[in-house]
Amino acid sequence: MARFFVPQEAVCGNRIHICGEDVNHITKVLRMREGDTLTVCDGCRGDYFCKLVSLDKKEVIAEILEKTENGSEPPCEITLYQGMPKGSKLDYIVQKCVEIGVCRIVPMVTERVVKGGDAKRERLSKIALEAAKQSGRGIVPEIGETLPFSEAVKKAAEADMALFPYECEKENSLKNALRGKTPKTVSVLIGPEGGFSDGERAMAEEGGLLVVTLGSRILRTETAGPVTVGNILYEIEG
Repeated sequence: MARFFVPQEAVCGNRIHICGEDVNHITKVLRMREGDTLTVCDGCRGDYFCKLVSLDKKEVIAEILEKTENGSEPPCEITLYQGMPKGSKLDYIVQKCVEIGVCRIVPMVTERVVKGGDAKRERLSKIALEAAKQSGRGIVPEIGETLPFSEAVKKAAEADMALFPYECEKENSLKNALRGKTPKTVSVLIGPEGGFSDGERAMAEEGGLLVVTLGSRILRTETAGPVTVGNILYEIEG
């Protein structure tokens, strides 16, 4: 069934007012008509099963038939601090991590970031929105402003659990770090193509982050984020 997100103020009594690009998608792409049904989410875990009652070029109005609480959100909020990759890899990382269940993605500048990386928030936010629709999310994950590594470490340390996957770590596994834990908030820092430097590892440890290994194989930056988020939710969701 078609799924759309609206701001909370678009929900007025038993009606929802849908505006913007979604109007064209509903009327021109999906060719929906009065009486057709769809699901609308308010971005705060509220799902509304609706019937279309009015459609024009500027606005679509839907009547609420039933409201339910979205059940797809994980029990912990994961923020991914992603070292800026080359080309369009960040698009892929955003799409896949949103599908898996991340709450927030913050691009990050590290020592080994290659110039030419792109972190345009407007485009990435649209990718996050489409991935949230496709995967049935109850929120649209936020794309944060790009941060320098030092600031990302400080922000990450505010979470209940802050993880620093590092390819040179051999002892402390992600699984062991998560075993028996039920954090409400988790931060993860992922390096760019060249990985993190030894100095960045030291800064992360001094800042209170837990250095972990993701296993014996070295993952590409566009693989490491989705794998880490997926494994965290596997352990915590049970």
